[in-house]
Amino acid sequence: MSKMSEEQNEQQKTLYHQKAHNIEAETPMPLSDNLEVDKRVTANGSKKQPLYHQNSFEDGGSTASDILHLYGKKNTARVKLSISYSEGGTRSYLEQPPSIEDCLETNDDFRFQSRTCKCLPKRYVLALLSFFGFFNVYCLRVDLSVTLVAMTSNHTRVRADGTEYTALAEFQWNRELQGHLLAAFYYGYIITQIPGGYIAARFGGKNLFGFAILISGFLTLLTPLAAKEHWVLLFVLRLVEGLCEGCIYPAMYSIWSRWAPPMERAALVTIPHSGSYAGSVAGTLLAGYLCEVCGWSWVFYFFGILALIWVVVWQILASDSPEDDNHISNVERRMILESLESEHTSQKLSDDLPWFSIFTSLPFISIAVAHTCEGWAFGLIQTSFPKYLSEALNYRIFKSGQYTSLIYFLMGFSTFVSGQLSSCLRRRGVSATVLRKVFTGVGFILSALSFMIAPNIYYHEISAGLLIFGAGLEGIAWAGFGVNHLDIAPQYAAILIGITNTCATVPNIIVPIVVGIISKTGERSDWMLVFYISGLTLIVGTSFYIVFGSGEVQPWAGGVENEEGEKESLLNDFSTKEDMDEIENDNETKDVANENKIDKES
Repeated sequence: MSKMSEEQNEQQKTLYHQKAHNIEAETPMPLSDNLEVDKRVTANGSKKQPLYHQNSFEDGGSTASDILHLYGKKNTARVKLSISYSEGGTRSYLEQPPSIEDCLETNDDFRFQSRTCKCLPKRYVLALLSFFGFFNVYCLRVDLSVTLVAMTSNHTRVRADGTEYTALAEFQWNRELQGHLLAAFYYGYIITQIPGGYIAARFGGKNLFGFAILISGFLTLLTPLAAKEHWVLLFVLRLVEGLCEGCIYPAMYSIWSRWAPPMERAALVTIPHSGSYAGSVAGTLLAGYLCEVCGWSWVFYFFGILALIWVVVWQILASDSPEDDNHISNVERRMILESLESEHTSQKLSDDLPWFSIFTSLPFISIAVAHTCEGWAFGLIQTSFPKYLSEALNYRIFKSGQYTSLIYFLMGFSTFVSGQLSSCLRRRGVSATVLRKVFTGVGFILSALSFMIAPNIYYHEISAGLLIFGAGLEGIAWAGFGVNHLDIAPQYAAILIGITNTCATVPNIIVPIVVGIISKTGERSDWMLVFYISGLTLIVGTSFYIVFGSGEVQPWAGGVENEEGEKESLLNDFSTKEDMDEIENDNETKDVANENKIDKES
């Protein structure tokens, strides 16, 4: 490329001076000897929009893509440039990332800018990583419940040539001992919820999340060896694994308190939650398959290695906050930080926590009540639904397992869809309080009705289908109370989820005992009472939450509702230019009114 003549250089200086003063070129950029066109071709042969790059001037200071990006149908430049001159030539560079106000003033599409050169915003990359993290966690959690059958009873195995044979039980553990081995995980799980929340809020959730799964994966690899040595070693191993995984939810909420814009909380938080249900389904099915084909030991080897691989990816790509992330665009980082500026989530957690205010806050108590009721219903499905299908409806174990997996699938699907829908409505101006109460109420009431109606239907397929459908829709509630911790106290969200998740874990221990007492005979009438109690529990939880729940930041949480909420709602949505103009005009009207008020006071 030949050097620029003095005349061409002066023309370029004039052009960039205009850009530096925010004069936007509405006609295509003129091509000169120092501009080259990158005409990219897509896979189907169609040409993409040309991208013009400014080559180096005499001082060699400018770069290709840092000068300007031309986009739009007319290839018009719509970015601001700052200019500085030196003796050797001209250097051009982009200003700092535009703020929310800049985007509104220039009518630029903020979403488009935040995704330039990215197929997915970093916060959604983090959500996908979290999805697979929870997927791994629940695979590690359910593996023993499946393999314990193969370990303690005769079962069918398949040889490499496809023939079947009967494998004898390797361990002679009675039912009581098996129950303690399965419960060992929850003994540890319930202990570390609140301490894990404090650690995550104080020091960040990324390393805690990764460390918890790292230790769990490593212990899973040691499970076959521990089981063959002595059942006490297996019990201790599962106990420690529960202690580690008790930190998972607090760590994740700590991360989202710094990453999730208020208008996107439901969409982002429910993605990892849906991963827990996907892990329950996949873990159960894969464990059963591996037991038949490879033997029960390979279940632990497979899931342990999978967890360790995930930890490596997580540690490379994840970070505690946008400030610490090296893979996020400047525009997305600034948008997230400005949207959370009033919530103080980036500040260090003080030693003087408002414990009294937390435990006497009715909005928080309502979340705890709702979470506990959800834990009761989920505990019933998890521990007793297969037994109901077997005893009351006379279904075979294999069919009962399929139906239970179907419930987990529906829960994951409804959790994900409800989260996206909730965020969509939030962007359109629906208050957080209304959305949290509506989604919690819909999820709980539908499940309660199915619990109370289905046992009275004597057509087995209809009864089972109604229970599956109603229990699956319980996932809708996660877009309500499940996100509410971040609404009322973003800075303390990790601690709050630790407290409520502790409350929700207690029913997992109590439900099997209650079911065992009520359904001694296994008759349908006994099971009716079991499901009536569960349905009534959900109705009570819904009523309490609707009366006392809130989506507003609480006074003891050290902040007020984000004043930039409406702007963020606009910029995170597929908003039109007219909508942006309307917001800008409203802001100008408010500024004029404030100026007039100041003049009158003067």
